[in-house]
Amino acid sequence: MPVGRSELVAAELGHGTTWAVLLHQTDGDGLCGWWPYANWLAVQGVHVLAIDLCGYGRSTCPAAVTADQSGQAVAALNWARRHGAHRVTLVGASMGGAVSLPAASEGRADAVVDLSGPPDWPGTDLQQDVRRLTMPTLLSVSPTDPTFIPAYRRALAEIPAAHKRLVVYEGGHGYQMLGYRDNWSRLGELVRDWITGEKTG
Repeated sequence: MPVGRSELVAAELGHGTTWAVLLHQTDGDGLCGWWPYANWLAVQGVHVLAIDLCGYGRSTCPAAVTADQSGQAVAALNWARRHGAHRVTLVGASMGGAVSLPAASEGRADAVVDLSGPPDWPGTDLQQDVRRLTMPTLLSVSPTDPTFIPAYRRALAEIPAAHKRLVVYEGGHGYQMLGYRDNWSRLGELVRDWITGEKTG
């Protein structure tokens, strides 16, 4: 997926006009960390685009683009729309969760999901970013990140969207909360429904 002089590597799964753009954590897996859940989403009828942000996997970018993670996510949203998406939900885990919030407002995503996004991730500001979220917004955090919970509760009150929800869910950090292959958690199912619009009106 070319972005100016950059090349973002992505994996595309599934078919249809309901898309999910998945933003990964900081661990070494990059987009591959999403693979089991992305495959399940595709089986559920979701068209999935999982990207490697600049500096991860084989994505290559100049410094200015690497520093603009939100801009990379917006580019992925726009790519999905140019390739047939009628509904696009931005879903991010940990680092990707923090990035998903400003990108969702800038790129006018149809919905957004933040799983354990650090409130102070560089280039983002949780309390400011949520004030621009007019689309259905799902936030989720685990008690394993106890310092995140008060920040998320304050953030929820600032979101202007009519459909918004905070789920404090046992089960690890980021996409670990979604469960595992053939044993997806209630949160994993909720995220799927948020993507398809079944839980957002």
